[in-house]
Amino acid sequence: MTKTKRITLWVGIAVVAAVLFQIGMADTLSLFDGTDDQSVEVIQQIDASFEPIFEPFWEPGSDKAETLLFALQTLIGVGIIGAYIIYSEKRKKAKACK
Repeated sequence: MTKTKRITLWVGIAVVAAVLFQIGMADTLSLFDGTDDQSVEVIQQIDASFEPIFEPFWEPGSDKAETLLFALQTLIGVGIIGAYIIYSEKRKKAKACK
């Protein structure tokens, strides 16, 4: 197995593991508030008249849907990083062959 194929395999395994982890933990992870919600709560404790400047233009229907969207975001990010690693390995290999 070539080095590029091994890297591709490991990136694929990492993507699948990350997505399965987030899907499996969706119920547990949905119990946690996001940092935006936490910061608004703290600021409102300090100043009760505080109103956020912006409101979200769309919110997922449930916490589980939000967690799955984060899993999709993870998948895209890992894919981009994996593509860069594979591209840089191919570029190194091409330079070594010249």
